[in-house]
Amino acid sequence: MRNGMGAILAGAALAAGGGAWGQDDAGRAAALRRLDSLKISVDFRETGLPAAVDYLREATGLNIVVSPRVAEKEPDLRFTLRVRDLSARAVLRLMLRPRDLAVAWREGALQVVTREELGSGVVLKMYDVRAHLVKVQDFVGPRMELSSPDSANPMGVKVEIDPPPAEPPVNEQLLQELVRANTGRRSWEDNPDASISVANGILVVSQTPAVHREIGLLLAKLQQYR
Repeated sequence: MRNGMGAILAGAALAAGGGAWGQDDAGRAAALRRLDSLKISVDFRETGLPAAVDYLREATGLNIVVSPRVAEKEPDLRFTLRVRDLSARAVLRLMLRPRDLAVAWREGALQVVTREELGSGVVLKMYDVRAHLVKVQDFVGPRMELSSPDSANPMGVKVEIDPPPAEPPVNEQLLQELVRANTGRRSWEDNPDASISVANGILVVSQTPAVHREIGLLLAKLQQYR
């Protein structure tokens, strides 16, 4: 089981450090971490999209651009939003989601795009992963030992008590990391509607049908190494 799990972990490391993650991916990850950690305040009152993006670019220190399709589709788009000390990512969502817009990492910058460009199409699916997370009981047979006649066990048989169940090779956090690292490629970060969580042995995933197929195959492979 250890060798098999090592192969799976090696595959996850390859996905995290190999072709799926290069310099561009590292820049995307750094940008998204900044969006999540940086708190900003905005006071937009019928503010046009170019001016709003200029403000966010200055406030975050990140390259934020507007897709040509957005500029063509919504040339007079304006925002009214007033919030204090909110993450930059939450501000973007509050601004863009009601307008069917989103942010994607494209060509080394955060780009405001349409839902059509993003190609969300996510569906919610739940996976029963209790078999992956259950502790493994190791049953041992009785061990025969000689003992003295006046001992507590004069028959000379000592029964070894089964040890407590071992921790599962995959816990909830690692399972989520494995799924994200080995399926969906950039969609986990580029698609704001994609999400993953585990509760009471149920893996809850919002993703595209194609990624759901990848998740099903991965979970089947993980089950082989139980």
